[in-house]
Amino acid sequence: MMRISLSIELIWKIAGEEAIGGDFEKIEPEHFMMALLKFAELTEDATEKYIANQEVTKNLLNEIRSLRELLGKNNIDSTRLRREMRHRMGKGSCPYRGEVMHRSDASREMFDQVALFAQDEGHDTLVAVVFLEYMLSYPTPLLKEVLEDLTEALPKQHGTPLIDQYGTNLMDSLDYTGKTGYSTDAQNTGFLNVIRFSRKKVVFLIAPTFDEADTLTKNSVIKIKSDKNRMPDFRSTLFFSLKKLCAEDFNESVFLSKIDGIIQEANGLQNVILILPLFELPVANPGSLATTLESSLKTGTVKVVCPVSELSYENKVQPGTVLNAISEPVWVIQNSGNEIPWEL
Repeated sequence: MMRISLSIELIWKIAGEEAIGGDFEKIEPEHFMMALLKFAELTEDATEKYIANQEVTKNLLNEIRSLRELLGKNNIDSTRLRREMRHRMGKGSCPYRGEVMHRSDASREMFDQVALFAQDEGHDTLVAVVFLEYMLSYPTPLLKEVLEDLTEALPKQHGTPLIDQYGTNLMDSLDYTGKTGYSTDAQNTGFLNVIRFSRKKVVFLIAPTFDEADTLTKNSVIKIKSDKNRMPDFRSTLFFSLKKLCAEDFNESVFLSKIDGIIQEANGLQNVILILPLFELPVANPGSLATTLESSLKTGTVKVVCPVSELSYENKVQPGTVLNAISEPVWVIQNSGNEIPWEL
């Protein structure tokens, strides 16, 4: 008889929490897959909270490492896949009232199939990585759909060293369960429509303060993730924030070289929007930033969004700049009382 690793018991527990959180009557195969992914993300401290025995904890950490290796080999971002699966499953109709959570018939059948799969592979113990191997080899329809969609939008891990070092993929890092700050749905939609329809390669998002412009950018990405129809025009778009680059000790020539390199790397991907707060930096010659952007963006399809305060825009993006031909300013007009909230 196939033995079962303690990791599987823990993962079933996490799967039950996923089902309860989604108001589902029973634990479905997708809940178990999300639990596998969450288990792979556990830190050593988090694992010790589940298990006090150090030897058992060591075994669990080894299983977690095996899961991460398999996910890495398949170029899968566990957090992004898990959140997208949860989003597409939506909500069930059975709020939890304290009853014992049972597996659905589909989950029971899946478990039996995994045991046979493990046996065929020569395993005498069912461990987490074997379960993941099975789920990736024989995905449910929903899992297959999500994997295919994410694969289309996934940046290649080779050939993008600067993006890997300095870029934060906002589609991964921002949680669609809540906004990062205040901005209205109309504001987010208006901004996304400018990106969608404008033929310009640079969009200046100009607000009274930089924080307001930055917040709108993030909330617009959250809107894409949370919209029921997933805003199909942005379905495979990658939004990379490059704040990490802007936070480095500033050396203008090195910085400009990296900006050019990042744009060239992004041109090797598809549907990329770079979020670059360039004109908030203490540059000696703002014109050099404009010239670098204009030159770097001559070819390719990359778009650059520059969140900027009104003061910085007026002082550093002068009329007649080389960017005028390839840029579009979007002025954010804050609402007052019952006035129309935004104008673009």
